[in-house]
Amino acid sequence: MVEEVREEFAALHPGRAADLSVAGRGGVTVRADPVALSRCLGNLLDNAGKFTAPGTSIRVEWDRPAKGLVRIRVRDEGPGIRREERGKVFARYVRGSAAERDGVPGTGLGLSLVAELTRGMGGAVRLGETDRGAVFEITLPGGGDE
Repeated sequence: MVEEVREEFAALHPGRAADLSVAGRGGVTVRADPVALSRCLGNLLDNAGKFTAPGTSIRVEWDRPAKGLVRIRVRDEGPGIRREERGKVFARYVRGSAAERDGVPGTGLGLSLVAELTRGMGGAVRLGETDRGAVFEITLPGGGDE
């Protein structure tokens, strides 16, 4: 699935495919709706592509933080999210100051959709801590391949 989303990213952000790397600890399966999960990953990667400059890194990673769980992270090296805006990033129609300042297109619905779809699959999404850029973490039930 990650490879399919990677191809979609390359189509939406021509010339950026080399900036996207994928890494994980072995293959994992999750109990999730494949269309919903693909949409979540697609939204997170699209945001990363919009907010990072060409030549900067975008990374998809996964691991197992605990038995029965799979965590997927999307990291970028964009401007990050201001501390005072962090509590609102998953609300509908909210756009951060970086989007407004830089004229980044969007409606402010992408992250709220990611949160809603992730909850619907029995998981959670959060904005992780990072020194540079943004990192979004989706945690979902594992598929029993542990």
